[in-house]
Amino acid sequence: MRAARESDFFVDVEDIGRFRFGRRTYGDRLKIRAEFARLTKPYVEYDADGDEVLDADVAGMASVVSAYKVLMVECPAGWEDLEAMDVIADPDIELKSYRIYAALKAKEDSFRPKAEPAGETNGQGLAPDDGVLVPAALPPIAPGSTLSGADA
Repeated sequence: MRAARESDFFVDVEDIGRFRFGRRTYGDRLKIRAEFARLTKPYVEYDADGDEVLDADVAGMASVVSAYKVLMVECPAGWEDLEAMDVIADPDIELKSYRIYAALKAKEDSFRPKAEPAGETNGQGLAPDDGVLVPAALPPIAPGSTLSGADA
């Protein structure tokens, strides 16, 4: 479990309880990826081209466990160590862990800025604004055009 911080948030998961997670930082991303690698390394295989191949179920489970392990601050009793959970005593642990992960991701998604609708807009503000708007849709390119300076 990580130490509590002011930026933590709570997630309520029906029939499981309330969890407190840390807001994901760049450092947390690194820790999550390292934990994912630790969990999956024994299961990585290589195809004929030498590319890594990892079973989708293993990758999914490792994603859940690694994010939980790095971001979880407080949890209901019995949920302190997801890897040590007894799947014989509770065969629904995997489904429950995916529900917790889905609730965590949904809460994190709610923090992200909403995308602006497509349409005419100025540039990104990286250069002086010349006041010229870019149309939302450009006319089709004429057949045979090479888009070289001569066509402009």
